[in-house]
Amino acid sequence: MDATHENIKAILFEILSEYPQRARIEKTFIDAYSEYLRWGEFSLSKKTLTGIKTAYNHFIAFRGNVALHEIDKRFIDQFAITLMKKAPKGSRVYFRSYRAMFQKFVEWGFIPKNSFSSLKLPKQQRNELKYFTENEFLSLAEKETNQNLRDLFILCFYLGLRLAEIINLIWENVHLEKKFVLIGDESFITKARKIRRVPICEKASRILEKRIPKIYHANKRNYVFTKSNGFPFSGDWVSKSFKKLIRDSGLSDEFHFHSIRHSTASNLARLGVPVPVIQQILGHSNVQTTMLYTHTNINDLINAVTVFDNCTQQQIKNYGG
Repeated sequence: MDATHENIKAILFEILSEYPQRARIEKTFIDAYSEYLRWGEFSLSKKTLTGIKTAYNHFIAFRGNVALHEIDKRFIDQFAITLMKKAPKGSRVYFRSYRAMFQKFVEWGFIPKNSFSSLKLPKQQRNELKYFTENEFLSLAEKETNQNLRDLFILCFYLGLRLAEIINLIWENVHLEKKFVLIGDESFITKARKIRRVPICEKASRILEKRIPKIYHANKRNYVFTKSNGFPFSGDWVSKSFKKLIRDSGLSDEFHFHSIRHSTASNLARLGVPVPVIQQILGHSNVQTTMLYTHTNINDLINAVTVFDNCTQQQIKNYGG
């Protein structure tokens, strides 16, 4: 009897010790995603959440609701092939979402490892990013008939702000005498979740000085750019307005509002501003992101290879030519 009792205890102990692992294995993707979404609503930006929801829809369309333990390397390779055919442009962004999501599943103990972390997608040719020189951009901005939009575009160029940052800029965070604007506060959360100070050049300062309001409201946010009712512009309207300006000017459809920020980085780099400084101005968490926006002008490359034209025949012979 004692032996039987001991055997039962041993079996129960084994079952109970394996329970947490079994619970993890039996958790479905939808269950885990639901918890991730609740966490993300407090931890991630609205734009990031929108991308995650789209990624979720692609995943469900591929195989439906599956147990997390079924999502192995073979599953992910098959999913990658399907998604890259279905959404070639957005698939890489979606896989970044899956990688981050499943890493959180690992942290929560839902799965023992993140199979998405080992996924290697084929290299993709990177298109040349479009940007304006300062003169090109100012000439374009002058064609905008709406003064508010014109000021917004130009100020965005000289400050290098994101769309959400420029439309949420308030006068309380503009410090003309100290020559900087504060990006981010308790009400506006930046993409990097860090408040940063962006320096104001003289050209930007003149635009802001012209727009200083006569009356400040004590009980509401005083936006730098507002509609006639005092509410801020929507990002969608500003973005579409800039796209219309691009098309009306006969420019490439590859230009979009974010090209303004890209132009800021490119022009600063051309003028010799160090990349780490540009990184701080733009508010990038990773310097590699900044490097994507800084590139050498083709004229500089052309000037560089003229060293061959200046070589004498004797110099060529010295080098074994």
